[in-house]
Amino acid sequence: MKIVVNGDVGSFRLSEEAARLYMNMSGDSLGAGESLEAISRRLAHCPKLRGDPVLVAVIQQLGARANGAGACLEVVDAPADGWHLLELCGIECVVSDAARPTGR
Repeated sequence: MKIVVNGDVGSFRLSEEAARLYMNMSGDSLGAGESLEAISRRLAHCPKLRGDPVLVAVIQQLGARANGAGACLEVVDAPADGWHLLELCGIECVVSDAARPTGR
């Protein structure tokens, strides 16, 4: 499974061009009535949306032009059997749920 992460210090943020393309490619059901900034925030705060095939396609198509202020968005592989994001200073990495501590 492919997902989008932020690979540099900063925060996950789409450029205006990327948010507009995402909204157009997603159709009216996604992002209808939302501002471009709201779309970017929704994607930033909902990790499971990071695997949206439309979002992945937008990032792959635009490359560095997809980056909003302070972002460095990358498409990476995520385990099909479950994953979560770890973030430090805005840099995100994908960790398999199998590697998650059990809380002992």
